[in-house]
Amino acid sequence: MVPKEQRLAAAITLVLWVSALASSLIDNIPFTTTMIPVLLNLSQDPEVSLPVLPLMYALALGACLGGNGTLIGASANVVCAGIAEQHGYGFSFMEFF
Repeated sequence: MVPKEQRLAAAITLVLWVSALASSLIDNIPFTTTMIPVLLNLSQDPEVSLPVLPLMYALALGACLGGNGTLIGASANVVCAGIAEQHGYGFSFMEFF
């Protein structure tokens, strides 16, 4: 339903926001690994025919930023919470959020 000249912009926006929201709720590495074949298939679809590189950048940016949204969004967040708790600076999931 999106006009052909606006499909790339719509796809980039959609990939960016969906990956950011999903990566804040689940670990961003498995999500990104799962989405790569989806984007490759989308770029090879003759009806859509979108360039893959901008979609991959949108995925990388969304997953990276989304991983900072919650405590479980990225492995580094969990490690940081563990180290902070060892030094007496514990915080909850909601405080991080």
